[in-house]
Amino acid sequence: MLRYNRSVIWSLLLLALFKPLTSQAISETITDDLNNHLSPGPSSDDIRVASVSTFGAEMMLALGRKPVGMSSYPGQLPTYLKSLEQVPDLGPRSRTNFEYLFHTSPDIIIGLSRMVEPYAARFNQIAPLAAFDLITFEDSLSAVERSAKLLGKEEAGKRINTCFLNTLDQIKQSIPEGTSGVFLTSAGVTPRAYYSHFMTVGIMERLNIENAIGASPYHTKAPFSGQVGLEWLLKLDPDVIFMYRSSQAQFTGSTIWQNLEAVKNNRVFLVDMTWREPEGPLSRLWVAMDIAHKISPAQFPAPSQELIKEALCLNP
Repeated sequence: MLRYNRSVIWSLLLLALFKPLTSQAISETITDDLNNHLSPGPSSDDIRVASVSTFGAEMMLALGRKPVGMSSYPGQLPTYLKSLEQVPDLGPRSRTNFEYLFHTSPDIIIGLSRMVEPYAARFNQIAPLAAFDLITFEDSLSAVERSAKLLGKEEAGKRINTCFLNTLDQIKQSIPEGTSGVFLTSAGVTPRAYYSHFMTVGIMERLNIENAIGASPYHTKAPFSGQVGLEWLLKLDPDVIFMYRSSQAQFTGSTIWQNLEAVKNNRVFLVDMTWREPEGPLSRLWVAMDIAHKISPAQFPAPSQELIKEALCLNP
């Protein structure tokens, strides 16, 4: 149910979202990844955004604002989200606490489509829901632009994307072509590796690090990864390997693992959970800078809040 403690403009705008749309109206709306049509808001700093996952929260921070609520983050908040420690917790992104969400009084809810789709009707009873897939590199660019437009900040969204792509191009010039790598995702006896369409790997490839296992054999965005036998991994023999610090992989004790060039050359890099879903405007910059720093620490500094802010280039 919509509440009427907002400005007249926003009340009329939100009510309009639930009216039948003409073909002309649809052409002027934003379509999210659940095929919902939402009207762009006015350019205002008063829009209250609740974030189911961290993407919406990152968008607000990139635009100089904070969300009114955000899903629980697994573990300690990364540096670029530290300023949100006091923001109301909405519970796990897969099991949003709707009572908590209601009391944040959002104007818009920005969420991860695979997490919000089963409960879309309940979300929309509280405020209009904008849901984004956020799996691929292209998903990230599109979601940033669409959500910025929805928040009345269309030009800022375009600039955020342009600056991100420019940052990648600058880093790429200092990483030699022909470098191969894999990003391993699983623990256990047999490793799994992310396919090329997965966002983090998409960033790697745009930094001249070719994904050794290549593209997904499937015609869908899921699954994101596939099993890689150790023998196959030895045949691929990537120059660099990235894997989660928390994975506690059993296969690292294998003789085959020890014979990998990346292992022998100390080019296996442990990463944190910021690498898991870096589709937001802050996390994708952080991961890009982290990749560059791990590959060439003498040339690239470790990512920092200051470097992220500078790379957003929102102060023309």
